Amino acid sequence: MHIYPHLDATALAALLREHRGSARRALIVTDGLFSMDGDRAPIPDIVDLAKQFDAWTYVDDAHAVGVDGIEGRGTASAARRQGQIDITVGTLGKAFGVAGAFVYGSSTLVQYLVNRARSFIFSTAMMPAQAAAARTAVSMVRGEPVHRERLLANAIRMTRMLHGAGIKALGSAGSHIVPVLIGDAAAAVGAGAQLASRGYLVGALRPPTVPNGASRLRITVSAAHTQLQIGGLAETLAAILRQ
Repeated sequence: MHIYPHLDATALAALLREHRGSARRALIVTDGLFSMDGDRAPIPDIVDLAKQFDAWTYVDDAHAVGVDGIEGRGTASAARRQGQIDITVGTLGKAFGVAGAFVYGSSTLVQYLVNRARSFIFSTAMMPAQAAAARTAVSMVRGEPVHRERLLANAIRMTRMLHGAGIKALGSAGSHIVPVLIGDAAAAVGAGAQLASRGYLVGALRPPTVPNGASRLRITVSAAHTQLQIGGLAETLAAILRQ
């Protein structure tokens, strides 16, 4: 296994050139939307490199399915590479609001996993009520784009409000995951606690979840947030960070 630097397709290409000939198969693994940084993988570059080096592609799209792309199909769809990812893993526990997870790909892949994946074979089946709720959630995501449109507008507004308050927000444009880098772990936890005391629930991420010196607040925007709530969070966080 070889790890390439975050979002660095050039480094990935160099690794493939150096090591591809030493293995019968190769699998390029990436998140679609990264949960700690709120940025998106360079899906077009990854797909092109996979074709060039005869490699498979695997995208963990847990944070993007239901949100990004046409009908919420995920980062490959958003990058206009729908159907060009070999293995996509998603969850029903985030945008779809239920529980469980899924893998999709070719019929050959699906049949192989159904018959050979021990974690699937020996897992308890989803309850019928969960399956029904998941089907309804998927139908809502596909048929009611207003929710995704509102989420995108709220995510853009959140980033703009933070920048307007003098706070640098990380992440790709329109990402509903909006990290604010603090650095010191204790300071990040303290800021999160102060926000909670004022009615804003924002996660404080610290080592080992993120590297030393890279502790942060992770703001997660939803379609249900109001302009008043978004503006209030930006103003409150700015006041806390000025202390």
